[in-house]
Amino acid sequence: MDFSGKKPRDHLTLGVMYQEIGSCDDAIVELSKVLALDPANKAAHLYIGMAYRDKGFFEEARIHFEKVLETGGDVPAACAGLASVLLARRRYDEALEFARKSTRLRSDYVPGHLITGDIYQALGEHEIALLKYEKVLSLDPQHVHAHYRSSISYRN
Repeated sequence: MDFSGKKPRDHLTLGVMYQEIGSCDDAIVELSKVLALDPANKAAHLYIGMAYRDKGFFEEARIHFEKVLETGGDVPAACAGLASVLLARRRYDEALEFARKSTRLRSDYVPGHLITGDIYQALGEHEIALLKYEKVLSLDPQHVHAHYRSSISYRN
């Protein structure tokens, strides 16, 4: 498959692939090309937001997650992504609002339950955090992060 063309979907495919394997810099390059060609592309905003978040560029990530939500959609991944950025900024009430929204939109959305648990953990609400991690494990019994985080909540 030739990805040298200027079609947004080609760059989107590469950008998503790079983001999913953790190559955030490459993902940002490809997804920026998508947005240059199609500034309203929700998928590009979502994945570039994830890449920026994973690099610790929280302001850039916030802008892109909010663009997804502004452009006509309740997207659980954008809500959970924004919640993770707000958690990193210690804006717990807002983070909790978006984390809960992600699981209201899709009750089986694992990242939404996980970030909700992380927020409660940060607030010192270990029993509630543990319940959220247990919910993750009921949906995905092999979820490594939920196992680890539930053990921390359990000890506290």
